[in-house]
Amino acid sequence: MRSKMSASVSRCQTGRSDQSLLDRAGDYWWLELNPNGQWGWLETETGLAMSSAFADLLAQGDRR
Repeated sequence: MRSKMSASVSRCQTGRSDQSLLDRAGDYWWLELNPNGQWGWLETETGLAMSSAFADLLAQGDRR
């Protein structure tokens, strides 16, 4: 996985990259490299409480 991520970042011209991965348990993971982190506009456009959801996830963890 490390080499796959390194290759993706090396090819990246914009400073961002993302990968969809499938682990051995059959769970999908989405990894994103976005150093600017400019996603806040999505909350305004969609009306979804993304900031609250992210804060809850970070504070409480994934309850799967």
